[in-house]
Amino acid sequence: MHSIAPGKIILCGEHAVVYASPALVMAVNRHAHCRIQSNDDNIHLSLKDLDVHFSVQVKDLAKVTSHIRQRFDSFLKNKVPIRNVLQNPQDLYLLALDTFHQHHGLKSGLDLEIYSDLMIGSGMGSSAATLASLYHALYTTFDLSVELDDIYALTLETEHFQHGNPSGIDPYIATFGGFIRFEDRKPVDLDILPPKFHLIYTGSPSSTTGECVMAVKKFSNSDIWQSFTDTTNLFEHAIKSRQYRLLIKAVKDNHRLLDEIGVVPARINKFISNIEHKGGAAKISGAGCIKGPHAGLVIAFMDTDPQELCHEFGYQFITITGEPHGVRTACRNCTG
Repeated sequence: MHSIAPGKIILCGEHAVVYASPALVMAVNRHAHCRIQSNDDNIHLSLKDLDVHFSVQVKDLAKVTSHIRQRFDSFLKNKVPIRNVLQNPQDLYLLALDTFHQHHGLKSGLDLEIYSDLMIGSGMGSSAATLASLYHALYTTFDLSVELDDIYALTLETEHFQHGNPSGIDPYIATFGGFIRFEDRKPVDLDILPPKFHLIYTGSPSSTTGECVMAVKKFSNSDIWQSFTDTTNLFEHAIKSRQYRLLIKAVKDNHRLLDEIGVVPARINKFISNIEHKGGAAKISGAGCIKGPHAGLVIAFMDTDPQELCHEFGYQFITITGEPHGVRTACRNCTG
């Protein structure tokens, strides 16, 4: 059994969504993969991207995960930070297997291989996509009725161990795909996909998402969040009406606002200025960075190929399109 789930990109509204403004989020044509085969009474877990291999007997699964759950309880009591809950790369997926076992029972051992063509730690929702693909593969392997609402609920439940209090955006997109407006923790499907764009990786940020969120708190009582809302509405209107020039304006406006709240490094600003000089527009996607030259992902809408400019700055890029479908069984030709 081979299941896949899409990653995601925040097109507009990062940071602002914390202050009750909307965000626009899109599933992308890059996926997490889970391959499962039944075996004896053992679980053999392979995290292909990390070269991690772990084995445990089904009967010992609860014992192995009990320590993780205890650490999460300590987090809920404000005794440890969320980053201390998961201490090994396999912890999240062992929790998922144990959660599924509690709900439905594991009727045999399993050989699992998990891998992804998403950039891990870059804001593409890799953990949620991986969990959704794992749960889908488990339901299908054991001939259980696959209900997407159930997969979403289990994925969101397990994501708490990774992120503490997740918004639900990543599990929703991984499960259902498409393009959504996310506001007040509620998704609204927009039934359209934006035009293709370039996704540029500028390097791992030196500051964490949490540090960026804390730094932006000084704007908590500012009217800038209404400007973010206006820009998101313009962004959505431009996509729905297929007005490319208006989309370019919305991306530029969003970039200016993100720069104003201090999450766009100077080097990224210079890079984006070059794109604008070529007639395009670009902005960070995600938390950005408050120290150092890197800011994770930048999305760029432009008619020309950014290869030369990316080479000049030492960045990597891929061209992205929207993914209308969520978690599902992979096609036979999907090799990953």
